[in-house]
Amino acid sequence: MDSAITTDISFETAPHDEDNSRWLDNTTSVETGLRSARTILRTMVGGREEKEIYPEELLQKILDLLRKVMDSCIIPVVEARVAGSHSEVFGFASSHKKSITQLNHAIGKIMQLLSELLVKVELAESTINTMEFLFTRILFVENAHNEKDSVLGVHRFEAIRRKAMDIIAEIFLRYPEQRTFIFNEILTSLQKLPTTRQHARQYKLGDGKNIQLVSALIMRLVQTSGTCLTSRLVAPKVPALPVQDIADHEDDGDSQSGDASSVTISAHDKADGHARNGSTSVSLMQIQANEMKSLYESSIRSAQHVVKFFVTRASTASKTGDQPHRHLLDIFVEDLVAVLSLPDWPASELLLRALVSILDEIIASEKSTAPAKNMALELFGLLGCAISEIMSAAQHLSKNLESDESKFSEYLAQLMDGYMTDRLDEGELLKWNGPYRAVVESLHVRSSDDRLISSAEGYILTQWSKIVYWDSRATSEPDEPLQNNGTIKLYRSFSSGRWISADDFEPISSTQCRLAYVLIILNMGFCRTFRHLLKILLDHISSDQITVRSRSLKSVTQILEKDPTILDRVPSIIKLILNSTSDPSSMVRDSALNLIGKCIVLKPALEFEVCKSIMACSDDTATGIRKRSMKLLKDIYCRNSRKDLKAVISESLLQRAKDSDESIADLARQMFEEMWLMPFWSLTNSSENSAEARIALRDQVMLVIKTVQRGERVASVLELLVGHILSKTSKNVEENTRVCKAMVAIAFEGMIDNRDLPDTPSQPHVLQTLTVFAKASPTLFTQSQLGHLQPYISSLNSREDLNLFRSVVVIFRYVLPTLSAVQLEFLKSIQDDLLQTIQKLAKSELNEVVACLWTINGKLLNIDRLIKLTTSILARIHKMQPVNDMPIENEKDLSTLKRVLYLAAHFGKHCDFEMHFRAFKASLPWVTGDSVANMIVDHIMPFAGAKQPLALRYVAFDSIGMMCQAWPRNYNRPEIAHTFQMVLRDEHADLQRIVLFSFRDFFAAQDHQDLVKHNPEASSAMNGKIGRTATASDNDGAAALIAQGFLNDIVRIALASQDAYALAATEVIASISRQGLVHPKECGPALVALGTSTNVEIAEIAFQEHRNLHQQHESTFERQYMRAIYEVFVYQRDVVRDPLGAIGQPYKSKLRSMFEIIKTSKVKYQTRFLSNFCAKVDFDPAELDVASNPPRHLQYSRFLIENIAFFEYARVDDVQHIVSCLEKITAGTGAGVAHAINTEILQFRLDASTEGSTDELRDISMRRSDPVQDVTPARLRQLCTASMILSMLWEARTFLRRLYGVGQQRRENKTKASAKDLNKAPTKASGVIGDRLMEAIAKVSESLECHEKMIGQCKAFAELLSIDNELKVPAEVEEEPDGRPEIFSVDDDGDTPMSVNGASKIDKRRSSTSIASTPQKKKRGRPSLGVRRKSGRSVEEEGDSE
Repeated sequence: MDSAITTDISFETAPHDEDNSRWLDNTTSVETGLRSARTILRTMVGGREEKEIYPEELLQKILDLLRKVMDSCIIPVVEARVAGSHSEVFGFASSHKKSITQLNHAIGKIMQLLSELLVKVELAESTINTMEFLFTRILFVENAHNEKDSVLGVHRFEAIRRKAMDIIAEIFLRYPEQRTFIFNEILTSLQKLPTTRQHARQYKLGDGKNIQLVSALIMRLVQTSGTCLTSRLVAPKVPALPVQDIADHEDDGDSQSGDASSVTISAHDKADGHARNGSTSVSLMQIQANEMKSLYESSIRSAQHVVKFFVTRASTASKTGDQPHRHLLDIFVEDLVAVLSLPDWPASELLLRALVSILDEIIASEKSTAPAKNMALELFGLLGCAISEIMSAAQHLSKNLESDESKFSEYLAQLMDGYMTDRLDEGELLKWNGPYRAVVESLHVRSSDDRLISSAEGYILTQWSKIVYWDSRATSEPDEPLQNNGTIKLYRSFSSGRWISADDFEPISSTQCRLAYVLIILNMGFCRTFRHLLKILLDHISSDQITVRSRSLKSVTQILEKDPTILDRVPSIIKLILNSTSDPSSMVRDSALNLIGKCIVLKPALEFEVCKSIMACSDDTATGIRKRSMKLLKDIYCRNSRKDLKAVISESLLQRAKDSDESIADLARQMFEEMWLMPFWSLTNSSENSAEARIALRDQVMLVIKTVQRGERVASVLELLVGHILSKTSKNVEENTRVCKAMVAIAFEGMIDNRDLPDTPSQPHVLQTLTVFAKASPTLFTQSQLGHLQPYISSLNSREDLNLFRSVVVIFRYVLPTLSAVQLEFLKSIQDDLLQTIQKLAKSELNEVVACLWTINGKLLNIDRLIKLTTSILARIHKMQPVNDMPIENEKDLSTLKRVLYLAAHFGKHCDFEMHFRAFKASLPWVTGDSVANMIVDHIMPFAGAKQPLALRYVAFDSIGMMCQAWPRNYNRPEIAHTFQMVLRDEHADLQRIVLFSFRDFFAAQDHQDLVKHNPEASSAMNGKIGRTATASDNDGAAALIAQGFLNDIVRIALASQDAYALAATEVIASISRQGLVHPKECGPALVALGTSTNVEIAEIAFQEHRNLHQQHESTFERQYMRAIYEVFVYQRDVVRDPLGAIGQPYKSKLRSMFEIIKTSKVKYQTRFLSNFCAKVDFDPAELDVASNPPRHLQYSRFLIENIAFFEYARVDDVQHIVSCLEKITAGTGAGVAHAINTEILQFRLDASTEGSTDELRDISMRRSDPVQDVTPARLRQLCTASMILSMLWEARTFLRRLYGVGQQRRENKTKASAKDLNKAPTKASGVIGDRLMEAIAKVSESLECHEKMIGQCKAFAELLSIDNELKVPAEVEEEPDGRPEIFSVDDDGDTPMSVNGASKIDKRRSSTSIASTPQKKKRGRPSLGVRRKSGRSVEEEGDSE
C-alpha cells in the first residue's frame, strides 16, 4: 500500500506510446495497493475489539491512497469528454478502459468496507474530516450525461457516488458534531452542479424516476437528523421495561399492575422530565418523549438551514444570470415534489413545509424585491401543483385497492373517503394499527440491507412518536393517561432505534403502504397549506407590480391544470382573472388570457361568462394579445352550437379583418374562411350528401343573417372580407365561390318562405344579408334570382316596404352590371318602377335608386329619360331661385326645394352627363359654361346664402358636398372654397358638420380605393356602376386644397369639443395625415392632443394615425413633441376640463399612449425626449408670469410633473436619467429661488465674523437682519409659485426613486452599471402607489390661497434646500462625460436637493473638523435672479415661439 501511494498514474495529458507500458505497470502496482487496503479493512470490520488493529495512521494511508487514485486517475477520466480540451485523455483512457474500470471497481469495494467500518468502530476526528473532504468532492464531480461521453460508463461512476453518499450519511448519523460542517460543505459546493434538469438528475429511484444525487443526500441527511440511535440515549435511572413486561402488560388489558406506574406519564408531568411534585426521578417515557422532541426539532432545524440557504441564494439570482442558484432551487424543489408520495423519502415533506414558511415571509415582507416575490409565487404554483398531484395519487391508489378484500384495504378506503369529505379524524392515522404502523412495517421489511430505508423508518418512527405524545398531551385531560398498549410498544421501538415487529399485523402490500403514507402526508403541514398558497396567488393577481401580477396568473394556471375542480370550489377565481384582462400591463393581460384559455378547456361551461372579456382583448393595443384572443374566440366558436354566441364572436373577429396590423388582418381573414366556408367545401361538391349539405348550409346562412343584424359596421367589414376571399388572389377562390353561391341560393329561398330557414328570420334581415354578398361579389347571383326581387320595388305602402325596397335596389345596383345576358324588358320594368317611386324617397333611399338607374342605363342606353328628368328638376329649381337673395319663407316652397335639391345633387353625383351638355343647354338656355356638374352646382349655390333659412341652407350645403365628392374639381372653385371657409369659421355648428362630413366622405372614398386595390373585381364593378369620369388629378387637387386651405379650421374644430363634430374633424385630420398632404408638424401636435380625449373613438383614431406618423417620420416628428405636449395640456384644461397630468386609480399618465409610441424608438431618441420633457418644467425665476390664477406655468408644470411620475418606463436607465434631470433642475433653478427666499422673504444675510489669511477658516454664519421693508405681494407670489413648481418636482423625484428603488450613487465612489443592467425593465417596489404623491402635489397647489400659506410654502422650500452650515452648496451641477447629469444622493427621507455628496449630516459635521486640511473646492457663484438662464423658458415664450 505504501508503494501504491508513491506510484504515479496521473496524466494531465495522454501518455506517449513509449510510456504506455510504464503506466500500465504503475496501474497494476496501484491495484495491488488497493487490494492491500481492502484486506486491511476486512480485518478491521471483523469484530475484534483490540485497538491495535484500528491504528489511525493506517486508516489515513488508506484514505490517502483513495484520494491519490481518484484525483490522478478516476476523476480526470470521468470529467474527460470525446470533444473538448481533454479529448486526448478520453482517447487514451478509452484504449485502457479495462485497467481503469478495475481501479474503479476496487475503489468501490474499499468504500463499501469504509461504510461498514463507520457502523462498527468509532474513528478519530482527523480520519472523519479526511473522509468528509474526500467523499464530498466525489459527490460534485460532473459525470457524463450519456454513455458516449463516458469511459467508465455513467452507471459505474454513479455507483461510486452513491457509496460516497452512504459514507457521508453514516458520518452524519454517527457523529452529530460533524453535521453542521457536512451541510455547509454540501451547500457551498452546489454551484458546481449542472443546471440543466436532464443532466442534473442521475440518481435513479425505484419507480423509474430520476432525481439529483445531492437532493437525495440532503433528504437523507434531514431524515437522519430525526433518527434515534440506542447508543445516544442517556441511561435512565428507571430500568427499561423488558419485552416480556410489555407482553404481560398487553395480557392484563385494563387491569394494570403496580409496576406499570413506572412507565405511565401523567399530564401533570413537565416537558423537561421533572415530576410536578419536584421528584428527581423521571420515567423512561419522559426521557424518550424529550428525546423524540429533540430529534424532531433537529430535523426541522436541518430542513430550515438547507431551504434558507437555497432560497437566500436564489432570491438574488435570476434564471438568465451567471449564478446557477435559481435553477438549482427549481431542480431541488422539483426533486422534493417527485418523491413526496414515496415512503422512502419522508424528509421531502418537511423540506417543503420549511420552504413554504420561508417563501411566505418573502411574500409578506414589504422589503422583498419584485424578483424575489416572483420566485416565491412561481414556486407556490409548483407546490400547489404538487399538492394537487398527491391528492390525485391518493384517489388513484384508493381505486387500485377496490378489488382488494383485505380489512386493512377497506380501512384505508374509509380513511380516504373521510379525507375527501373533510370528515377524517386525524386520530385514526395515529392508531396502533393505522397508517403509520403500516408504513413502518413495510419499511422495516426492506431496511435490513438498505440504510436509506433505515433512515426513513427511523424518521417516521420519531415523527409518529412525537405526534402521539406531545400533540395528545396538549389536548388530553389533566389526569388522562397518555398511553395504551400500542403507545407503549411505539415508545419501546423508539427507544431501540428500530421497529420491534409483531405478528399481530397482516402483511402490507406496496400499494397499501403507498396509500397509507399518502394519507399521512395529506394530513401534515405542507399539504394543509394548499388553501393558503392559493389565496396568496389570488391576492397577488391584483398586485401593484406588473411582473408579480403576471407571475401570479401563471402560477394559478399551473394549479388549475392539475386540479380543475378548484374552479367550482373557489368561484372568485374567474372574476379575478377576468379583471386582469383589463390590466394596464400587456404582460398581465396576456397571462390572464392564457389562463382563461386553460379554464374554458377545463370547464367549458365558462365560455359564455368569459367571452365578453376575450372579445374586449381582441381590440387590445398589443399584437400578441389580439392574436391570442382571436384564437380563443375561434376555439369557443368551433365548440359552441349557440347561434347568438357565434354571431357575437363572428362580429368580434370580423373587426380584426380591418386591423392596422396586416398580420392580424390576414389571420382574421383566414379564421373567417376556416369557420364559415371551409367546413362546407366537401358538402357543396358532393351530390350524395345534398340533404346533409342543405341542412348545414341553412344553419350557416342563419348565422350569417344574425351576424349582419348586429349593425352596419359589421356589414361593411363583412362585405370587404367576402370580396377578399372571393378575389382571384385567394388560394381557394373556387371552393369559396361555390359555398357562397349555395348560401345565396338558400338565402333567396328563405326570403320567399322564411320557414325554410331556422329561427324564421324576417324578409328585411334576409335581404340585408343578400346586399352584403351583392356588394362583395355580384357574380354570386343569377338573373332568375333577381326576378324574385322585382315585386318589392313596385309599391311603397309601409316602413317595412321601404326597408325591402332599399335592399332590393342595392342588389339591383351591384348585380345588374355583371349579368352578361339580361332581358331588356325586365330592365325596362325595373326602370319604370324606380322612376315612379323617386318622388317619394328620402335621401338614403334616393342615393341607391339614382345609382341603380344609372346602372340600368348602361344596359338600356336610354339616357334621354334621365336627362329629361334632371333638366325638369333643374328648371324647377331655377324658377324658385331667390330674388335679390331674399329668404324663402313659404313652407310648401321650402319642402319642395329640399326635395328637388336632393334630386338634382343625387343625379349629378351618380350620373355622368358631361358628354350630353348640349342636351342640357337646349333644355335650359340660361345656363353657361361647359360642364353639367358645374351647372348643377350653380343652380344649388343661391340657396346656400346666409339669408336663407337654416334648414334650406343645410340641404344646399349637403347637396353641394355630394357634388364635390363626385366631381372634386368643384372644391377648387373660389366661390365654393370661400363659402366652406366662412362656414367653418363663423357659421352654425350644423353647417360645419355638413362641410366636415363632406370632407370626411371625400377622404374616406380615397382611402376606400386603397383598401380595394387587392380586389380588382370589386374595384372594376364599382367603377362600372358609378361611371364617373373624374381624373386622378381632380382628386389630388381637391385633397391638396382641403389640406392647405381648411386644415387649420378643421384642427380648431377638432380641438374645441369631444362631440360628433370633433370626431368628424379628427377623421379628416387623420386622412390628410395618412395621405401625406401636409408636413407632419401640421397634424402631429393635434393628433397627440386628440389621442388623450375621453371620447374613445376620437382617441383611437388619433392614436393610430399618430403611431403611423411616428413610424414614418420619426426624426421629423421628434421636434414637434414638445409643442404637442403643450397642445395636450391646453386641450385637457379647456376641453376636457381636467388640467391634471394623471387619471384613474391606480394613476395613469394622460400621455401614456404617446410615451408608448416613443418607446418604440431607439434609446437615444427616448433619452432626448425625456431630457426635453423635463426641461419644459424649468423656468427663469425672474420672469415667471404669475398674473393669472392659477399661474399658467404652475398649472403646466404640474401637468408635466404628474405625467413624469406615472410614465411606464421601459428601462432602468430611463428612470435614472429622469431622476437625474429632475435633481439637476431643483439644484440649479432651486438654488437661486432659495437664495431669494432667504434674503427677500425670510431676510437672512451672510456675515463674515472674522477675517484672516487664506489659511485660516472663516466663520460663516447666517444671521437674521432687521427687516428694511416687507416684500411686495407680487414678488411674494412669484417666489411662492417658483418654490411650488420645484417642490412638486422634488416630490415626483422622490416618488420615482421609491417606486423603482433607484440605488445609491455617490460622487466619490460611483461605479458604472453594466449596459445589460441598465437596459433591463425597471421593477416597481411593493406598496408604493401614487396616492401620497398626488396628495402632496395637491397640498402644494393650495399655497397661493392666502398670505400665510405663501410664506409657509417659501419656508418649507428653503428648508428643503438647506443643508449644514459647514457645507458650501454648489449652484450648478456637473455633468457626466456622456452628457447626462449625475444622480445626487438617494436617501428618500434624509437627503436634500443640494446634498450632492449623498453623505448624512453627521458625516458632514464629522468631516468639518478637518476642513482646513481639505483642498478648496472650485468657487461657484449662485445664478443671478435677474439674468435669464438658457434652459429656462416660460410658457408664454414657448407658445410664441411655436
